[in-house]
Amino acid sequence: MTGSRFTHSIRLLSLVAALGLLVGCAPAQAPGANGSASPPPEVTTAPPVTPTAEPSPDPTEAADPLTTVTRFVVRPDVLELRDADGQLVEKLGYMGPADEAVAMLTTVFGVAPEQKPYSSTNRSPGGVQHLWDYFVLNERKYEGEFWGTIDPTYLVQPHFSVYFDGVTADDADEALARDIELVTVQGHRVGDDWTVVSGDPAFDPGSRVCSDGTAIEVLDFVVDEHPTSVAVVVSESGNGTVKSISAPQPITTGGCV
Repeated sequence: MTGSRFTHSIRLLSLVAALGLLVGCAPAQAPGANGSASPPPEVTTAPPVTPTAEPSPDPTEAADPLTTVTRFVVRPDVLELRDADGQLVEKLGYMGPADEAVAMLTTVFGVAPEQKPYSSTNRSPGGVQHLWDYFVLNERKYEGEFWGTIDPTYLVQPHFSVYFDGVTADDADEALARDIELVTVQGHRVGDDWTVVSGDPAFDPGSRVCSDGTAIEVLDFVVDEHPTSVAVVVSESGNGTVKSISAPQPITTGGCV
């Protein structure tokens, strides 16, 4: 009996050792829910971040050059609009559309003009005076039985003329948004001493104009083979100073119509 128990114990120990070897040689596995190995975790790639563009500021609106005008220089064929440095900003030809000239001057002055229509006579067509205090743009309308037959294609019959009777376009009430200096090309102004103006070499008392005044700048040209002239005209006040300046005024060797 003792020998049988010993032999049985030896067998049991051998069986335990064999089982231990089997367990030690098995590969290690992470148990899953059903005892099987778990799959490796998925790697999630984040989408690229697109930077948000900052809204660009609205570009500053460029200032209208007409708002830089500080001086009107009246010439026989055009009104020059100049800035404080004397640079030419724009010029308004008297044969151009009057409504476009009025629109530009409205921008210059910052306010719309007062408007005064007037009727035609046997000497001049009717029209509309556009007034900015001491400055007047006289729009001419060639209408009616007589004046409607006139074709205003040259400066003797302009689409508009200009007239001013102040040193600047603004009066003491400061009705205009901006004040504008009014001068001839020589620099003469309303209110200047008449003896000084009449002593200018350009002063031409021999040129007959169909208005009250004397030519201070003359432009000669030819229309249908006929020599023709228009002028910037200055007139004298009762106290020995310049009363007004206007253009274009026709110069004639005959009668005035």
